[in-house]
Order: sequence, then C-alpha cells, then structure tokens
Amino acid sequence: MEALSKDKIEKLRKDCAGLLRKDEAGCDTRTILKNMYCEFYPGKTEDIGYLMGDKVLGYVREYERVVRQASLF
Repeated sequence: MEALSKDKIEKLRKDCAGLLRKDEAGCDTRTILKNMYCEFYPGKTEDIGYLMGDKVLGYVREYERVVRQASLF
C-alpha cells in the first residue's frame, strides 16, 4: 500500500475535523459513516454509503476480535 503524502494527510485531517463539527447528535455510527462517504464522493447513493459504512464497521469489529484473541495468550 502506498504511503500518504503530508499534503494528503493534512487534507484528511481538515475534512474529518469539518465533519466532526457538524451536528450529528443522535446519529448512529453507520449513518455518520454513510454521510462521510457520500460527502467525500459526490454522486454516490445512500445505499452505497451504507454499504461502505458497513464495510468499515466490519473491519473494526474484526480488528477488535483479533486484539481480544491475542490478549488471551
């Protein structure tokens, strides 16, 4: 996987900070991820946004599972 440039990292920080300032109170994580995806990729449907949000949540769940399993040893 290619490393991100400093400029790209800074843009991601600014974009994420802007999203976090939005009023997402009461929103579930899946919907917030959908909103982020659809905002970053204009023209994407909400269905695709939810699919991508589900993918992220799946990766996080798998990471947590592996970490918990590793801590048992």
